[in-house]
Amino acid sequence: MAHYKNATTLAERGSFLRPARSVLEDLLRPLLFCSPTRNLCKSLQSPFNVWYLDDATLGGDFELVRRDFQTIVEIGASLGLELNTSKCDFVVCGGTPTQQQVTRQKMKLLCPGVIFPDKETLTLLGAPVFPEAIPPVLEKKIQQAELMTTRLEEISAHQALFLLKNCLSLPKLLYIFRCSPTFSCLPSLQAFDETIRKCAGEIANIVMDDTVWRQSSIPVSRDGFGIRRVDELALPAFLASVHSAFDLVKQIYPQVDANETYLRGSAGQLGYAANKAEKLKRHKYRELDGRYLFCPVAFETFGPFRNEASSLIQQIGKRIAEATGEARSLSFLKQKLSIDIQRGNAACFRNLF
Repeated sequence: MAHYKNATTLAERGSFLRPARSVLEDLLRPLLFCSPTRNLCKSLQSPFNVWYLDDATLGGDFELVRRDFQTIVEIGASLGLELNTSKCDFVVCGGTPTQQQVTRQKMKLLCPGVIFPDKETLTLLGAPVFPEAIPPVLEKKIQQAELMTTRLEEISAHQALFLLKNCLSLPKLLYIFRCSPTFSCLPSLQAFDETIRKCAGEIANIVMDDTVWRQSSIPVSRDGFGIRRVDELALPAFLASVHSAFDLVKQIYPQVDANETYLRGSAGQLGYAANKAEKLKRHKYRELDGRYLFCPVAFETFGPFRNEASSLIQQIGKRIAEATGEARSLSFLKQKLSIDIQRGNAACFRNLF
């Protein structure tokens, strides 16, 4: 059993407690670290403020984040903690490219050595933050699976199959599935499945065709291997995570309101999701106001559209009628849009399921 060089010492009301010196028995070190940093965490003003031991994530307006960053540096130094700026990541979301560049320059002066990752490489505790980062993360998992599956040839078939099923297949991706919408990257998921499929065939010494592979994915109790296919579980795993973690997300970020979600809003109001999407899109491109005529257009899955989109379509239909003399131009335009929406829905289902 490994032992610490020096045991942790706790003092309470003048008496000293000396926990065990072994690594496995000394469970107080995380507590000792979190105890002084808890007040520091609570004193920060950023709307998004999440800590996991010594990993902190702040989000919000730059001025708030800047002040909180300085607070961490100053108070952390008084606690004996030194911030490693070379391991700090800073991401700018929103604003024009010029505004983003100015913000990065300010952060460079405040935190020399800070890293500015792009969306393709940004992860948080191993999970992709932006959709652009999902394919690289999955590609890395595929490479790891290819390496590990080749090493399974060195052990017995029974042990290799056990490890493949319980350690090297779905369990390797389940955390990412629950944190990120990986179901949108179907080719990468299929590539991972293909790697596991080839390995299972080598272990079992069989030709793993489509029929056998399908049977291998069913439970052992039904004469299968129980090797679940990741392309079938990515979507339900993410939805289950979103549902189970919603209350926790609301505590972390109180601005998230259960009554404002698309699901609950759409249940009580026709076109709620489309109207919400229009507002979000207008807010995103708010810097265009006064320079361009900007009109967001949003359609729901079954076709409803609201407010600004409806007004724009009415104007387009009216102008087409004036130009062509066809009084039914608006009706024809809506019919064409309806067909295009259904074609888009069909494409989504064909690609995802």
